[in-house]
Amino acid sequence: MTESRVSTKQAGYFERRLDLAWQARFGLTEGHWRPDVVRRIERNSFLEASDFLPLLEFLFDDLPRRLAHSRSADYRRVADAFGWLCFQAWQTGSHFPTFAENYAGRLLVALKAKRLLADARLIADFVLADGIDGLCGFQRLALADPDFIRQSETWLCDGEFEPFLKARAKYDEYARRLSAEPEFRRDWRALKKVFPRETSRPGILHRTLVPERNWVRDGGAKFSSRRQRFQAAFDLLCWKYCLWGVTRGRPLLLKPSVVLTPHGTQIFIPAYLSFDAKRDLDLGLITRLHRARGLQRQGEGFSVSRTERARLRKQARAADAEAHRRGLRGTRRYAFITQQLGLMDHGDYRPIRRLLQK
Repeated sequence: MTESRVSTKQAGYFERRLDLAWQARFGLTEGHWRPDVVRRIERNSFLEASDFLPLLEFLFDDLPRRLAHSRSADYRRVADAFGWLCFQAWQTGSHFPTFAENYAGRLLVALKAKRLLADARLIADFVLADGIDGLCGFQRLALADPDFIRQSETWLCDGEFEPFLKARAKYDEYARRLSAEPEFRRDWRALKKVFPRETSRPGILHRTLVPERNWVRDGGAKFSSRRQRFQAAFDLLCWKYCLWGVTRGRPLLLKPSVVLTPHGTQIFIPAYLSFDAKRDLDLGLITRLHRARGLQRQGEGFSVSRTERARLRKQARAADAEAHRRGLRGTRRYAFITQQLGLMDHGDYRPIRRLLQK
């Protein structure tokens, strides 16, 4: 594929933009970002310093120099996508397909290579398809409340769903009943007798995870090997008592849970729970978590105006790029964009500036 080219002057502009704008977007101090990043990673439930720091070192230190010596518009595009993917990992670990740093790592390989890889260009095109910073199809790359999403991730890792719930008494009732349930003890002893080695393993024995929307994968339960036979029996035991696992003979009862995922917000209600939405869930806090992505108001009127504005914004950015190519500056630039959009030129270019805002 033939790469499009940009001028040396434009390349220098992209270098300065990447070097300064990304550190500002991350909320980091220019030239002293490493200590802030390390402290932040220590508070992030999903991010590993060994995976993430090399990405930021390339983004802030190496990539701007490479852009200064590259006239490839495709290279700049992949570089922009790389920055956004690093920013995804920086914001949260649960909003983007797993994991944003893996995608960024793939683009890192492409950016270091002499030739851009086809799949890297494809990823960049998907991330930047709208041509508007922060938007990616129906998703948002810049979240409205990433701090609250990270807090929910900490609760998730600690197994604490209580902030979203008002049904603690119902859970406690079944937890007490389960701890004294003689039938579970009999069933556990029977499982240990048939599978002594498997049931004596340290740590938590997990049941098989139920896939999204309950589709059965790999043909369901299997009995060809000893490991498969144990897992099939153990899954049945967990279903019988609404468990997510067992540790050292202690049953672990399923909790109601609220989890933000890349594709939506999941609310799980265990089978044993007599459910009353208003009494059992903190709907205000769940709504806050779901809206933390940055959802816009919806409805027919909002949708029409938003679609029209998105169309104008894309056209304005294309016209702005053409204005830069023609060397237009100041009011001549805004007058050219106004003309390209087919709008009346009254000399007030504030609407155009708003359309061009990131």
